[in-house]
Amino acid sequence: MGASFAQSLVFGWQANPKASLEELCQSARVCDVEISPQGLQERLNSQQANAFLQQLLLKGVTYMVQNQCEREDLLASFNGVYLQDSSQVELPSCFQTIWQGQSKNQAVLKLQTVLDYQHGCFDLTLASGRDHVCPLQTVTLPKESLRLADFGYFKVKVFAELNEQGVWWVSRVPARSGIWQGEQVIHVANWLKEQQGDCIDQPIELTAQRLPCRLLAIRVPDEVAKEEKTGTQSRTQTEKQPTQARDA
Repeated sequence: MGASFAQSLVFGWQANPKASLEELCQSARVCDVEISPQGLQERLNSQQANAFLQQLLLKGVTYMVQNQCEREDLLASFNGVYLQDSSQVELPSCFQTIWQGQSKNQAVLKLQTVLDYQHGCFDLTLASGRDHVCPLQTVTLPKESLRLADFGYFKVKVFAELNEQGVWWVSRVPARSGIWQGEQVIHVANWLKEQQGDCIDQPIELTAQRLPCRLLAIRVPDEVAKEEKTGTQSRTQTEKQPTQARDA
């Protein structure tokens, strides 16, 4: 019955994401299940059905797609290339007891993943929107592999651990991050303003932990900088977030 129940819902909502109970019952008939709209409603409201569907979701995201082809480009020189990112989905407030958001009565599901770009394998975890620590943030990667992550995963402690593991990593740098200049700390944005030339590639020590790393920067044309600044201010007004949080 579990398989038929899942198929009825999946196929029904796949055909129409806003399917009514009557339409879901029609989907159930295709799966050789006769049930009334009232009966389906009672089934959906049961704790057993909720637990079943949650486990089905968790099971579904564990399947892997793997590509066995060999690469012959620059990435082939690494022992694996791993892309890390996350996305979140706002849910109806009735789910806030399971997937809590930042504010009261808000439900948010956060999907966090690490993709093995060379082979197509991935690890994916589900967490509530209030979880700030990604369990995949500190996942052990092969030596001589490359880790690519966006601004949201900037964490010096993790970078230091990757260095100890012999893992290469690339990350955007927050504009307010400090780098050491002699015995003083200066914000990255201010330090960049003092540099000459349009391309920078040099070793630095990052933040209070004095993490040794390599900083790469390319000066963009004035029109590109103006366009980016305008876009950032527009997003800031819409989302009510500090402009500096976008500058990196």
